[in-house]
Amino acid sequence: MRGAAVAVDLTTLTDGRLAAGELLGTVDAETMDRISAALRVTLDLT
Repeated sequence: MRGAAVAVDLTTLTDGRLAAGELLGTVDAETMDRISAALRVTLDLT
């Protein structure tokens, strides 16, 4: 199964909202590296 994560408005996420989320599984290191790179671009941390 393939999926996608879309970060629409990360700044409004609180600890409570994150903790209330549902664990869907794990990803491999390569995928996590790609997610990390995408978040750095999205949050202008490059």
